[in-house]
This record gives sequence, structure tokens and C-alpha cells, in this order.
Amino acid sequence: MKPTDQQKLIFDYDGNSVVIAAPGSGKTFVLSQKIKHNLKSLHDHQGIIAISYTNKASNELKSRSLSNGENPKSSFFGTIDRFYLSEIIIPFAKQLFGIPINEITITKYSSLPNDEKEDYIWDSRKLKFAQIDDSKIDVFKNYFLKGIILIETIGVFADFVFSNSIACQKYIKARYKYIYIDEYQDSGFEQHQIFLKIMGLDAIAVAVGDLNQSIYAFSGKDSKYLQELSANDNFKYFKLDKNHRCHPSIINYSNYLLNTKTELIPVDENQIFFTIITGNEISIAEWIDEKIDSIQKIFNVE
Repeated sequence: MKPTDQQKLIFDYDGNSVVIAAPGSGKTFVLSQKIKHNLKSLHDHQGIIAISYTNKASNELKSRSLSNGENPKSSFFGTIDRFYLSEIIIPFAKQLFGIPINEITITKYSSLPNDEKEDYIWDSRKLKFAQIDDSKIDVFKNYFLKGIILIETIGVFADFVFSNSIACQKYIKARYKYIYIDEYQDSGFEQHQIFLKIMGLDAIAVAVGDLNQSIYAFSGKDSKYLQELSANDNFKYFKLDKNHRCHPSIINYSNYLLNTKTELIPVDENQIFFTIITGNEISIAEWIDEKIDSIQKIFNVE
């Protein structure tokens, strides 16, 4: 695949950057190509951190980044929770609190016995590191020593361990030279803080996302963190706005829905069909059933 001019600008820049990427703009291609290039310059004990929102997206990024038999060296590909657990909490909370008496298990608040739920009555999903007092630290410690970590507290727990363990900071600094986070519009406060703190250890930081696709506000995620990076002078701003998956008229339609002042792409043919149906959703479904054969013929849909 030959990179576009927009993509080439991102390939050629080897510094902290934020990439605002529209759907279908080739962001996974861009990330995988940058990672391939990064790996060439690293020693075997070094690597990159590549955070994706889901295991499926992570596996795809890893597969494409290593598609030509590249040596991953000491890289991490996975979700942010997996990174928190494997690279921060489990190895370094032991140094702060001691060795758990049982093997570590991850559980949910709802799974705790009723008489223990009082320990976590505070809203841990939205709790920030600065709000952690000694009583909450004691709760983290007591449950950790029993081998229990609550999934709702993983982010703030990781931030606490990272910020209080010099060994953890030295380990991250020595091992990881780049950090990539995809779908950054769905970052929570703690992920945003960890990203900036790892950048502060001299790692090159790259955030990729789309401000129009944030859908997890109910769980404390917010596109404002991506917006903040876009305005941060420590990051170079790039944009990927050419959708390679669909016709320009469809791109125009979707962009116009988001912003009526959008600059439309010149098109020779319009592939958007608009009609008004009198009635409700059932009426629309009946109309589609009736017209679908002719629509397929008009738009050459096989």
C-alpha cells in the first residue's frame, strides 16, 4: 500500500504526536508502519507499548506490525488494563505492599460479599489519584495481599503504584522507548495521566483517535483528553481525514451530519439517496423490503 501525503508526514515524524483519524483513513496502517520502523532502532531488551481498546484491535495491530517477521523485541501489545496489571501493579505493588498470600485474581465490585462492599463504596471508576488518601490505600493493600484486585480500581491503582515506585519508573524507562495509544477519545483520566508520565520518562508518545467517536462517557471516558493533546505544544498535530473505505459523497454526508459548515469534497457522482417515509420505524422497514431490489440495481450492489 502506497502511503498518502498525509500518512507520509506522520511516518517521517519521530516525535510526540497526536493524530486525529477519521474512520477508514488508514490509521492502523500508519501505526503498524511506524512501529515496524521503531523496532529497527531498538535493542532486544527494549520495546514499544501499543495500547488498543479491545483484544481484537490489539491482535490486529500486532499482526500487522509484525507481518514481515519483525522481531517484537520486548514490546507490549494489549489493552490498557492488561498493561496496568502485567507491567505495573502485579510486579511492583509487591514491593510497596508485600507478597499476596493467594494468586492474583481480578474481580468486580458486584462480586464482593455484601459485608465487604462498604470498603469500596466510593465511586472507584471516577476516583482520581489525587483523591487517594491513606484509608483507600489501606483498602488497596489489604485486598492485594489477599490476592484480589477490583477491575473498577485498576486505573487509579496503577497510577498510585507507578507514582510511588521508583523501581517501576526505572523499569518502564529502561524497557519502553515508544508508547502508542489508539482510540484515545475513549481514554479515562488515569490512562491519560499514565500516558503523560511515561512520556515524561523520555519515551516518544503517540495518541490516535477521533473526537467524533467518543461513546464511553458513562464509564468515565472523555474525548477532552484527546482535545487537550491536540492543543499541547509538546505534541505535533496531524490529521487523517481521507476515508479510503467509501465513496466521497458518503464521506460528505457523514461529515455534514456532524458539522453543517464542513468543507465538502468535490464529487462527480452522488451515491446518497434520500427519501421521506410517512409513518414509524415499521413503515421504514416495509419500504426497504419493497424497494431493496431496485436500490441494489441502481447502486450496483451485488
